[in-house]
Amino acid sequence: MYKHTDLFNLNGSSTLITGGTGAIGYDIAKKFAELGQQVFILGRNQEKLSTIKNEIKDINTIQVEITDESQQKD
Repeated sequence: MYKHTDLFNLNGSSTLITGGTGAIGYDIAKKFAELGQQVFILGRNQEKLSTIKNEIKDINTIQVEITDESQQKD
């Protein structure tokens, strides 16, 4: 029987998710991590990022406000 996980082989690739502390971003990050991707979540709330890091072990979290120009690099 065909499985949805057979559609893509994501092992060894990376994904960057902005807004990863929200419900949709969290679910996407969790699924990509389950499929073998290296996942990076960007979010504003460090407490939520820490919770996500504890729930999804193979995930990287980065606290940042992407609309703050002082946190952007050229």
